[in-house]
Amino acid sequence: MKVPANGQASYDRLFIVGDGDARFVLSAINAYDANDDVGTVNGTVAPLAGDSLEGIKVFVQDTVRPPGKNYVAVLLPQPDGSFSAELDPGIYRLTSSGPGRVDKTEGNVEVVAGQSTEVTIVPNKPGRLAIDVDDDNGDTPPCKVTLQSGHDAPPNADEDDLVYLAACNAVVPVRPGDYTVTVSRGFEYELVRENVTITAGAETELTGTLEHSVDSTGLLSGDFHVHAVFSFDAHDLGPERVTQLAAEGLELPVVTEHDVQVDFQPYVEEVGLEAWLHVVLGSEISPTIGHFNAWPLFHPEGRPDYYSLPFEVYDDTMTAIRRYEFPEMFEFARNDYGAQIVQINHPGGYFAYLGYDKDVGVGALDPDEWTADFEALEVFTGRPTGLTAEWFSFLDQGLAFTMTGNSDSHSRWKRLGSPRNVFAMPTDDPETADAQDMIDAIAAHRNQVSAGPLISFSIDGESIGGFVTGLDAGTDVDLDIVVQAPLWIDVDYLKVYSNHGTVVYDESLTPTGTVVRFDDTVTLAAGEDAYFVVEAGHTSAKLGPVDPGFAVRAITNPIWVDVDGNGEFDPPGLPVVIFDE
Repeated sequence: MKVPANGQASYDRLFIVGDGDARFVLSAINAYDANDDVGTVNGTVAPLAGDSLEGIKVFVQDTVRPPGKNYVAVLLPQPDGSFSAELDPGIYRLTSSGPGRVDKTEGNVEVVAGQSTEVTIVPNKPGRLAIDVDDDNGDTPPCKVTLQSGHDAPPNADEDDLVYLAACNAVVPVRPGDYTVTVSRGFEYELVRENVTITAGAETELTGTLEHSVDSTGLLSGDFHVHAVFSFDAHDLGPERVTQLAAEGLELPVVTEHDVQVDFQPYVEEVGLEAWLHVVLGSEISPTIGHFNAWPLFHPEGRPDYYSLPFEVYDDTMTAIRRYEFPEMFEFARNDYGAQIVQINHPGGYFAYLGYDKDVGVGALDPDEWTADFEALEVFTGRPTGLTAEWFSFLDQGLAFTMTGNSDSHSRWKRLGSPRNVFAMPTDDPETADAQDMIDAIAAHRNQVSAGPLISFSIDGESIGGFVTGLDAGTDVDLDIVVQAPLWIDVDYLKVYSNHGTVVYDESLTPTGTVVRFDDTVTLAAGEDAYFVVEAGHTSAKLGPVDPGFAVRAITNPIWVDVDGNGEFDPPGLPVVIFDE
């Protein structure tokens, strides 16, 4: 639409409300357009003996446009199997489809104006997989079922389907064929992995036990960047999303819909997942200069549902005068919405806006645009590589932003919890966990980011996020480190970083055949106040079949060590960089 200068234009829209069956849309459009040059398809879906209409849809495609671009309608059979649609004259293909079924097409269905065409579709029977998997406590946990084509599929092969279950005993429809089926529950459990053959009209059983092999006592896990249907760019419904979170072994996540505050805990209760999952209310604030998450939140009375935290300043005529900068928006989130944690999301965009140079530091930034008044920096966003160099530069300047890693998942195909946060808690029970304890842990840096391994790390009894003092300069510092991973995850290196992000220890790890991959003390010299960060992972292995193609890596937040006796951590400052002229 073109609007002339100083002019106006208008257009009409036809808003049609139906029940999901396209017959309403087609007939409403024809009535609105007074189009009677149409014919009618009247059909019946007739299941074979022992089958039902469950999940069946009828797809209508024309024969003029290229395949994949020629869909006309999706029709839902009535309880008696009947369906109908008004169509323009032409030749069509009608395909019955449904979960666990091989599609069946009735071709060359001719529609003539003013006439009715009768058609009967006999759909193929579905296959079914009966899953009965418990854990080593005898409970039936939430779980994820991954199907890969063929027997003995490579772990990192593409998936045919993903099924998320609130309880791991269910019968799910699966198309007939040979599969490698994996039942999983995140990075603390072993797998149930079997070859199965699914037959049309039959039920195939899969049983086993998910062993909780990794000792995570005193820890819970969470993804702090999660979207669902209330975000404009995501589609998973609330009950589906909380089931996915629980099935991935996430216990205390934060759901962060774009620019709206939605409490997902009622969905947890609706599905019956209280024993496994506690969801914290957050939101992703999404201005054009960068995004940030804030939690926990409440919605102020009288504010609009969406975009209630403002991005721009308006005058009395509602003309935008200027945008709010991050320091102002952080203040809104804290004062008006109750936020205690502010996390800069996928911060590369915000750093570019600021013009942040890790070799120059924050002193060169515009104070109207920059503030250190945030708790967390999302160093890893949906991938195993991140902005670690920038994070180390903040540590060197004495800015202790807690490193987090999140999925930024917008659908079930972008795995929740890859990577995830694992943080110190006074209880391992999500049902009784207090979200305030998680908030306190993140604010105190008691967090590690994991895409597979789990790291235990302490110095003089102080664990991740701690501060050790009373040591003398030149004193050796003992780092007590334990690395665990379930047997299906490979780990082949251990690294320790210190000031300036320098690698001060690097060891190749050989397979142990056990969950514990490293359990030893690493002794390092400290000639000045120093921070220490531990990383473990694999140089090439991936997380298939749980998350095919995702690299194995875990990294901790620091432990700070004071060796000059002043009882404080004196940051090393940025390294001197020599620029070529």
